Amino acid sequence: MRILFGSRLFLYLLAVSLPLLHPAIVVSYDLPSLILWFILVPWELFLSFFASTYRMKPILHLGFFAVPLVFFPLVFAGWSVQALEMIFIGTGAYGLTALLFRYPDWGRRIAFVEQFGLAVVYIKLLNFFRASEEVLKSPKVHGILSPQVLMGVFLGAFLLHGVILYITLYRERGTRTKVEGGLLLSGCIVLTMVLLLLPPDYVKNTIVTNLLQHEVNPPPEPLDIEGNGFPNGNLQNRRDLPNRGLRIPGSRDGQGRRNRLEGIPQDQWPGTQGRGRQGQEGKQYAVMVVASSHDPLYMANEYRGRLHPVTGFIPLEGEPLNELSHLRLLETWKDVESNFEPKREEVPFFVLSTEGLRYLPYKPYRIEPTVFQRQYRPFLFQYRGISRISRSTPEDWKALPELSPEERAVLEPYLEVPLAKNDLRIFSLHLSNILKGTEGYFQRILAILNGFSTFQYSLGYTEDTSIEALVEFLSVSREGDCTEFSNTAALLARMAGIPSRVVTGYLASSELQTPAHIRGLSLLRQALPPLQAFPLEELFLVTTAHRHSWAQFWIPQYGWIDFETTAFAIPPMGMGDPNNRDVVIPLIQEESPLVPIPTFPWKSVLRILSSLIGFGIFGLYSFRYIREAWYRYLARGNGVQAARALYRLVLLELASEGYPLKPPSLTPFEFTKVLQEKASQEEVALKRFASLYTELCYRSRIPEEEKKEKLKELRSLYASIRKGIRRKGLLPFLVRAFSLRGLRYSW
Repeated sequence: MRILFGSRLFLYLLAVSLPLLHPAIVVSYDLPSLILWFILVPWELFLSFFASTYRMKPILHLGFFAVPLVFFPLVFAGWSVQALEMIFIGTGAYGLTALLFRYPDWGRRIAFVEQFGLAVVYIKLLNFFRASEEVLKSPKVHGILSPQVLMGVFLGAFLLHGVILYITLYRERGTRTKVEGGLLLSGCIVLTMVLLLLPPDYVKNTIVTNLLQHEVNPPPEPLDIEGNGFPNGNLQNRRDLPNRGLRIPGSRDGQGRRNRLEGIPQDQWPGTQGRGRQGQEGKQYAVMVVASSHDPLYMANEYRGRLHPVTGFIPLEGEPLNELSHLRLLETWKDVESNFEPKREEVPFFVLSTEGLRYLPYKPYRIEPTVFQRQYRPFLFQYRGISRISRSTPEDWKALPELSPEERAVLEPYLEVPLAKNDLRIFSLHLSNILKGTEGYFQRILAILNGFSTFQYSLGYTEDTSIEALVEFLSVSREGDCTEFSNTAALLARMAGIPSRVVTGYLASSELQTPAHIRGLSLLRQALPPLQAFPLEELFLVTTAHRHSWAQFWIPQYGWIDFETTAFAIPPMGMGDPNNRDVVIPLIQEESPLVPIPTFPWKSVLRILSSLIGFGIFGLYSFRYIREAWYRYLARGNGVQAARALYRLVLLELASEGYPLKPPSLTPFEFTKVLQEKASQEEVALKRFASLYTELCYRSRIPEEEKKEKLKELRSLYASIRKGIRRKGLLPFLVRAFSLRGLRYSW
């Protein structure tokens, strides 16, 4: 039993530890999950096994069992659904272990179910064998940490535990090991087949037919390290406030021509760095395809809530929204906080992306794990979720109250303005000029945005958001792109008593979809099955030209709201809109490789295995009934052979009814003594049958007439025994008909 406990614990720890050790299994644990899977569950497993093996005082046992189930969930998960899940899982681990080791008669009925439950977890981990391209190309992932080795470890552990489980719980002592050895050998063969047939690489380089008139000569010019879009790659913005309207689709660039759609074969598609810069060709590259009925969607990946006196807005430590953009998930993430903000509507969305980071509209509510699909390269990553997007409008914000003391205490980090005196003076002077005669919370926000009406909006996206750059933007140049506007607006809002932060990401909007974008979406939708679940009207092609920065202001009662800070600036004049530059998409076609790339033939293997199992079962039952028919034929004779056939038929009848099997070392008389307890009513007939059988087989000379009489009596006794041991009813009939226990006799 100790060996069983050890193998069971090893199988469990192997499953929960691999996500922490393997670089390509993109799963992560939060603190409550770490406590649950690595402390609480192992402790309950050990305590239950120890209490089942060694006697403990009830009070002491109850304390060791119940205290951790209450302490750990409440301390690390609080009063939440996750705490209840921790209690339920810990109790389940304790109860299942107690059944196995304290009540083995009940435990053996569910032990195999538990093992196959862990097998499901292993298979799920294999499905999560995905990560960034850099990780997948690393030598480790293609070496000892390859999917073949991972599958081998899983199957080997599963097979070893199954053998231990069978020997300790199911196998009867003294039985022969041919069947067990055959099953173990079959498992080893299947394991070897998996390791040999599982391909080392699932990336498929396919033949690509260019459906477009123009094709870019790959690879494009390399770009900046961050890949934040090319220098003049932002949006030309003409919206009013804050989430409506951007531009008229299909407008022409400065040279008077419409943008074209171009393609690069998917196996030559450049990486993030290769797509990020405008270069000399001045093109916009596909980044993701977003599907949603909501328009537009601010797809955020970084929230900058801390104001540094020199470098400007930077991410606030511990911000869960920033962690969610790169958090590795094993199961669906869900926001456990209750939503009390009115006019927030749950909006589902789907993203097919070329980047490993998640871009999520605010406020994320439900996010499914990212799926890595090599066949859709370069759209390797896909995920779906639901966000609670605010439907509130300026009409709802006109009579907003000021921040309550409780709100101010919670939002204090988003009100801090730790600037140098000279910098603070410049921002204060500008704020006092634009807020003259302004009363009301939302009116101050509107005044700050209206204060940009004399500023020139220039297209582009820069990473220099330092205070020095903002001061120059505010007091000298009065010209900038979306980063200067969003960072300056957020800083001024804080000085006006409005909690604020800067958000970066991409903007998915129908008003950014030119005819080239729509044509590209149509082609991608034909080639990518996940997109075919959505109508073309709900798809947005997001490119490097759609990189964006905006501000979020805290609106009392309504929460954080996205604001377009460039809405009131002077539109760019005489400048080409990067959204009208040529659109470049990957050319993806259905699989048609020059040389067939091996994939693991799951269906074929399962079909073969099921056929073999079916033929095997059919052969076993055929052998049973043919052998019984042969013995009945022999029993009609008049010699010793007929007596032996009748004796074997009796043993087969007893076996099919569940009676003990006769060991080869026992004589017929000795075996009748073993059967006395279970066949007491047929004891006399069995003894007489054994006596006659022994006499017919071992008496050297018997007159022919006497032999016939004794065989006649032996047949009569066989019929009587058969009738007496057979139970009545449908279930006994089915058990008797499908029993294969008689195959253990190898005469």
